[in-house]
Amino acid sequence: MKEKEILLGKLIGLMRTTSSHEKSEHTDRVILGGLILYDDPQVTKEEVEGAIESVINEKRIIAPGCFTCASPCGNTDDYDLRIMDGPDYDAELRDEKRKMIGKLCTLAYAEYDNVSRGGELSRKFCQALFLLGEEDFKEEIVKINKELLEICSES
Repeated sequence: MKEKEILLGKLIGLMRTTSSHEKSEHTDRVILGGLILYDDPQVTKEEVEGAIESVINEKRIIAPGCFTCASPCGNTDDYDLRIMDGPDYDAELRDEKRKMIGKLCTLAYAEYDNVSRGGELSRKFCQALFLLGEEDFKEEIVKINKELLEICSES
């Protein structure tokens, strides 16, 4: 479903936004709820579209100036996952990113439980979601993927 890819790209953009803007009390739940929906094979198009709207609204709350900025810096841009399907895209990087997406979706359930009890997203989780939108950090992505695998094994 194309909408799921759009949702994931917007979640990456929201995470990137938090690197330069303070999160609201809802940001972590919006991110995790979106990842859980992304992972749900039974999700409807309408549910995904609703999640996309939630991500857009959350980004507007934490970075309102970015929507009207005359000279966008790119720091809060959404990620277009179609880039990874291009013929010139590094196949190893694509595989690592796809593995990372799966691990993040697996961890989203436990992270959501933690956030619901008043905790915050783990630094490693945030770092991994942020890195999905990067192309020049393959070694870092491989390293974080190994660390996420360990975390998934412990869960």
